[in-house]
Amino acid sequence: MKKYIFIILLIILNGCATVNSVKTNYALIDYSDGIDKKEAVLIAKEHLINTKYRHRYQVIGPKVENLPLEGAWLVRFRGKKTSISEFYMPSIYEVKIDKRTGECRLEYTNNMTDIR
Repeated sequence: MKKYIFIILLIILNGCATVNSVKTNYALIDYSDGIDKKEAVLIAKEHLINTKYRHRYQVIGPKVENLPLEGAWLVRFRGKKTSISEFYMPSIYEVKIDKRTGECRLEYTNNMTDIR
């Protein structure tokens, strides 16, 4: 029983540590020299954490795509599998980050329940 309680506490504390580390590293971003891939991921994570969708998507392990013609990074977060339908059509949350300014230019989710 103690083992299960320890595992649950570890999972809860790990989630808090992730949010705190994102917020700490986000504060250190230097916008004056443009936004690299690592910084784009931090900006997108900070953006996701501050939305109402933060509990539906995995902050850890996003996929990043370079969009050179648009001058942006596209960061994709996978949805947490909370229902049977999401095993067949996983939810995705996308944030497009401008490479020069770090501005979030686009936010998209394919989850029908998330449409505003």
